[in-house]
Amino acid sequence: MKIGGSGYTIIEVMIVLAISGALLIGAAAIIGGKQGTTQFQVSSRDFNDVLNSISNNISNGYFSTVKTWSCSVTTGSPPTVTPIQGGTTQGSNGQCMFIGQVVQLTPSSPNYTVTPLIGAQYKGGSASNGFSVTLSDSGAAAITQETATAPIGNGVTIGCVLYNTTSGADTITPLKSNRPCDVGGQYVASNAIVFLTTYQGSSVGGTYGNNRQINLLVAANTSTNALSTNSYIQNIDTTTGIPAAFVQNPPGGIYICLQSASSDQYALLEIGGANSQTTTQSSTIYTGSCS
Repeated sequence: MKIGGSGYTIIEVMIVLAISGALLIGAAAIIGGKQGTTQFQVSSRDFNDVLNSISNNISNGYFSTVKTWSCSVTTGSPPTVTPIQGGTTQGSNGQCMFIGQVVQLTPSSPNYTVTPLIGAQYKGGSASNGFSVTLSDSGAAAITQETATAPIGNGVTIGCVLYNTTSGADTITPLKSNRPCDVGGQYVASNAIVFLTTYQGSSVGGTYGNNRQINLLVAANTSTNALSTNSYIQNIDTTTGIPAAFVQNPPGGIYICLQSASSDQYALLEIGGANSQTTTQSSTIYTGSCS
């Protein structure tokens, strides 16, 4: 039927509308997919910047806080360090120094948690002994009041944290296939990383990003060593050096797998190892899932 003897029939109009609707749906799907991919890449790189910022702050001894802190240090090996809130000047250390951060990365969680660590500025808490240059000199304590939890962003979740102790091997290629968290073998699962200073005067330590000296500590996530933030700190608190449960600067590197919420993609963040840096360039975004 035509209106006024000219124009289009109802059937022709319906066909045009159907085709237009299909094109719009297809375009929306393509745009939505690209948007999800872009958001994932941005979130992955933003999280890489967070890790670099943690490294920078530890290298510089910078501790960002709106509170003031001082420390009570009890002589021992290692000394017992007790954080005390309060003081006369923001940022005053009161016998303490900022020595690191524990970064908690729980699989399937969209959040990460960071807890700062402090230690005694002087060996045994006495200036006459000189500066602390090892973990056994300084001891360690967590400022749990400063623990902060934040989202990675855009619904991105943590797939897994893996480390590899193999020297001189290509440890990234086996993780480029789908489901890197299920590779197993020489890849050990963890769920937290300790970023620790190498201390003044110490020549021991791994290189992390832009040749900064940072020690990286990880431990296997086992039933006998549940790696909550607290257990990491407790292990460090009671040690006379690097705890036996921990691997320091694993030569095969540490890998964090991030899972996209809106696209079939995952990202691998590489920390330490042969490359001595984190990388979240576009080449580390892969098709598939972490596990």
